[in-house]
Amino acid sequence: MWRVAKTEFHGSKSPLKQGSYRALASTANTFARESAMDELAALVKMDPLEFRLKNLKESRMKAVLEAAAKAFGWGKNKSTESRGFGIACGTEKGSFVATCAEVAIDRPTGNVRVVRATPRAFECGAVVNPEH
Repeated sequence: MWRVAKTEFHGSKSPLKQGSYRALASTANTFARESAMDELAALVKMDPLEFRLKNLKESRMKAVLEAAAKAFGWGKNKSTESRGFGIACGTEKGSFVATCAEVAIDRPTGNVRVVRATPRAFECGAVVNPEH
């Protein structure tokens, strides 16, 4: 006896690429944590990179933050009313990643555009099987 299965796909207009996506909660949690880190850095009037480095104990995370900041040229330019700079880092299953971005804001329209971002700096730990 044959069974017939019906599968439907309902597309949506999303700014994110659709498809399979691993560690969805990790992404949301990292976004929330990194947003809080920026707010705390602002409260104590400290550079976001400096604040993170001062409060991190994990040397691998410090290394990826410093690598991303160096590749980006972190600190060479200051934010203005229409241009801003951000840095963030995260970890998942023993791997560490960091990136920096420069964004421009068109005040009249409210449009935000990513001007540039560093290629991510990452440290994945020991390579167990280099063939895969």
